[in-house]
Amino acid sequence: MQWGFLLERLKNFYQVRILAARYSPRYLLGALGAIVLLIGAVFGAVTLRFPPTTFLDILTWIFTVLSLVSAVYSFVIAHREVSDVEKIDSSRHFFFEGGGNVAAGDALYPFFAGIEPSDAEQALGFVKFAHKTGVAHVSDAYDNHLMLRKDMPFQKASAPVPYVSPLPHIRKLQLAYLFYRSRLGKKRMTNDRKVAMLGSIADSRQRLLIGDARYFDSLMTQEAFSARVSCSPVEQIAEKRQILDGLRFYPLAEDGTRLAPLPVAGITSHFGAAAITIGSDGLPLFALQGKENLISGGKVVWRATGSMDYADLNTALGSGRDFRDAVKRNIVREAYEEMGLKKLALPRETVLAELFRRTIVTGFFRTVERAGKPDFIGLLKLPKDWKFDSIDQKELRPIKSFPFALTPIRTVEDFVDLEAKLREHDVTLAASSLTALRRMLVIAGYRDSDDEGERAIHATVNRLLGG
Repeated sequence: MQWGFLLERLKNFYQVRILAARYSPRYLLGALGAIVLLIGAVFGAVTLRFPPTTFLDILTWIFTVLSLVSAVYSFVIAHREVSDVEKIDSSRHFFFEGGGNVAAGDALYPFFAGIEPSDAEQALGFVKFAHKTGVAHVSDAYDNHLMLRKDMPFQKASAPVPYVSPLPHIRKLQLAYLFYRSRLGKKRMTNDRKVAMLGSIADSRQRLLIGDARYFDSLMTQEAFSARVSCSPVEQIAEKRQILDGLRFYPLAEDGTRLAPLPVAGITSHFGAAAITIGSDGLPLFALQGKENLISGGKVVWRATGSMDYADLNTALGSGRDFRDAVKRNIVREAYEEMGLKKLALPRETVLAELFRRTIVTGFFRTVERAGKPDFIGLLKLPKDWKFDSIDQKELRPIKSFPFALTPIRTVEDFVDLEAKLREHDVTLAASSLTALRRMLVIAGYRDSDDEGERAIHATVNRLLGG
């Protein structure tokens, strides 16, 4: 038991410092400076003569003492960057509130539910959609514009954006959250490249400015600034104490009641997508998010949800100029990975191209419990001749028995019956999946609309569902 404890401490010691070296230039310079100066002090000590008899001996003494003092000072600077983490690095029990995972009845739910859309986004029709698994800001008018517009041009930023704060107290909080988050669960995290939003959605005449961010950047901003973390000693799990409060830096507008408009300085705002997935037989395809996931763990989700990889911008599918094509590529890639489509006896390129043709982007929303993270929603219908039902269980789990018999979705109006049954049987959909379903209910109401655009949207969705 003692050896296990020591190994755990050693693992924490190196993990904290590896993360600090990656994300804190102050720590890296301090640590490297301490090592170099300590080597200089050792070299000076080896060549010392006592008592000093020459001027060179005196200079060697001065050099050795100054190097030793400077090494200690550099070590102190580096240690301060990780001191908050080091105080509790032997604790194995971390408890997260918020950070993208909130539900009605949770202590933080009233905070997120009380946040209104920004003035700029409210002018675009955005309203608050608070439900039992989260809070979103949505706009039917903007979603309609998104579906009807000719294209959505974009451009990549030429220079990388730093997401680690230059302010010491915020930077230490970010590093601490990243350490705690990396200790959660058994799933290994990878620092993949993501697509960050750097421009505004308010002016459709402008090209949408996007940039490059890392997954860890999003953890240290979108999650860290929306979360509180507590811990308890190994021996006394019931004795929790708060060790981190990221809500102090949640991106609110100046009045303190509204979400800051996009883009938000210092926050990645990396895109994600949640697509309703309909099988070849017309049945809705659900799965359970793995419990090891902090976001939506254990909740029912559609089978094509996830964040946008930077590589989704550079594939051959689509025009390469319309950002909605990049969103569709994100959905298609997630479907291919999570639905076990590799098992089809077809070339990968053929599968992806067919999925791309059968996917539409239906809307956009901001996830309030993730610092206003921008997300898209969509709809994917599998071809009728793809007779299979599989799940890649790296992140999703099959639902062994659904609480009611699922029926085929042939028209968008069928989603109204599906939503009613989900509510009747108290099926808990993840926040993004529920927002995607909400959009289908809105489109179902467009059948007899006086607006030509709304009727066109209704017809587009029905054509996909009937194909």
